[in-house]
Amino acid sequence: MKCNKGWHTGECCCNCQNQIELFKHPCNKKNKGKISETIGMYVCIVQIEITGEKKGILFEKKHGFCELHVKR
Repeated sequence: MKCNKGWHTGECCCNCQNQIELFKHPCNKKNKGKISETIGMYVCIVQIEITGEKKGILFEKKHGFCELHVKR
């Protein structure tokens, strides 16, 4: 899947398997709502090679690019 808003090779965050969309929760103070409602933000969940830990990087946009891109 190529993205016309991402990089010319089609390697965009919107088609990376590391990106997930964030949803609301009724118990939240911020972004409170139904779990079926999105908050309009995304998280890239990646494994850090040095430590082996999984970390989440918050993005306000769906489109972007980094060196950890893994095609869906």
